[in-house]
Amino acid sequence: MRHALAAATLFLAVTPAAAQEMRAEASEVQAHVEFLADDLLEGRGSGQRGYDLAALYVASRYRALGLEPAGDNGTYLQDILYRRSSLTGSEVLLNGNRNGDIKVTPNVDDERLSIDAELVFVGYGLEAGAYG
Repeated sequence: MRHALAAATLFLAVTPAAAQEMRAEASEVQAHVEFLADDLLEGRGSGQRGYDLAALYVASRYRALGLEPAGDNGTYLQDILYRRSSLTGSEVLLNGNRNGDIKVTPNVDDERLSIDAELVFVGYGLEAGAYG
């Protein structure tokens, strides 16, 4: 997955550097921030299309400013690995109800149900004999 530096570094890239005479107009910086914050980029979540667009946008600005690429294979981007997990098909069945079992799932499309009952703590789901 391609990742670029955070949008905040774009600001640093367009501000004056000691070795160069560069000036950033407030309207330019605002235009960059507005584009990167736009709903078009769908929140810029890792691995999503909006993130890839934002990364390419920032990389193109770096190139236009004449910055030296410091990423992988002479680019402005760097590959990183990250872990992702998600729940699939999980459910909980509660029994003992006068009207039968109650099925609880993470699916928000299910009918809403409100229950008033005592909560019993049953531990953390760990099997550690030394701790009971």
